Amino acid sequence: MAGRELTRRGAAGLMAASVIGAGAALAQKQAPAPPILAQRKGPRLRGATIAFRRRLPAVDGKWSRENGGGVLIPAYTGRDLNRLADWGANLVTFSLPGLFPPWAPYTLDEELGEAMDRLFDLAKAAGLQIVMGARTGPGRSEFAFQKSNPNPWFPKSLILESVWRNEDQQAAWVEMWRATAKLFGGRAEIAGFLPMVEPNGNETGLDKQGGVLNEWSPERLRARVATLSDWSRICRPIQAAIAAEAPDKAVLISPEGYGRAAFAPLMGAPNVKQAVWCFHSYDPFDYSHQGRNGPAIAAPGEEAHRAFEQEISAAMVRAPVFVGEMGVVRWAPGQAAFMQRRLEGLERLGAHWSLFRWPSSNPAYERHDDALSLALGPDPASLTEAAEGDWAKIVRAFWAKNEG
Repeated sequence: MAGRELTRRGAAGLMAASVIGAGAALAQKQAPAPPILAQRKGPRLRGATIAFRRRLPAVDGKWSRENGGGVLIPAYTGRDLNRLADWGANLVTFSLPGLFPPWAPYTLDEELGEAMDRLFDLAKAAGLQIVMGARTGPGRSEFAFQKSNPNPWFPKSLILESVWRNEDQQAAWVEMWRATAKLFGGRAEIAGFLPMVEPNGNETGLDKQGGVLNEWSPERLRARVATLSDWSRICRPIQAAIAAEAPDKAVLISPEGYGRAAFAPLMGAPNVKQAVWCFHSYDPFDYSHQGRNGPAIAAPGEEAHRAFEQEISAAMVRAPVFVGEMGVVRWAPGQAAFMQRRLEGLERLGAHWSLFRWPSSNPAYERHDDALSLALGPDPASLTEAAEGDWAKIVRAFWAKNEG
């Protein structure tokens, strides 16, 4: 990893070195610094997030053909990632399907692994660092993220979240990550691994009486959660498996509540030295995900930003922080100013961060997923790029810090 650039324009090298001496007669040796995400000082990663799912021909049909017929949907090209680097980003967060399928048998999906290899090659060629996260795995399907979709385009039988109630699936998730870290741990461009994107056992796990939790208070969750569904317990052997196979990579830890920082205290102290918190920031959700056609919901005030920053500061006592997803629908009132204020706070605190969502160059896909596109303007009816709009200028200004 020594000497890799943080951007294609040439930022500082990723690996610092410390000299270990055992007396003048012994040769000096260099020990690697912690992964860049696990460093509290020095270069920071600032970039954008892309979410993928595995193509399922039985349900995708024309949607699959529009996206090139590849294993991963949506399809991204080298041009898409080069453009991300040209805007100034030094990081891309890939929110990916896990290498083991949601349904048994839980074996390595070699076709998916090859597709990931090609995707990582594109990011490497663009000079981008990578955070790799698993959205799915044994007992958890991509369609669990879509269960609240008012217009589902898939059979509800594809919604699977049994990992929170099944010890065998939890053990298979550990083995999935052991295999993943072994397969990709040697890639210098990968900065860290995220065991699970947006854990939600608080929602679909079990309480101590065997009922469904659906608990959104961290304090009440601590008292109610059954051991079987306790993410802090489930996550620890996954962290250890990653650290054993890829000791030079950051291990990112997301708490429950879909990665909300407020749930971090329930995770306890990390059990690997290269641990980094990974939070997602979409609160208040009714503001960040308000409807395209109103009624309009105003941006929250300064108090909301201070509360978020207090949660980040408290978490930093135990480990560095990476905010792996955040954003507001582009038509929300005050969206650009709200996000600018949030980024200013993260910069003051010294956190790494990644914005959702970097668009592809595939117009067929972008027509279906334009709400949080970083390249579009505030008009909900317009799909015309607004690279000189207020939000795009703010994004590029913050990414320009990667050059310093």
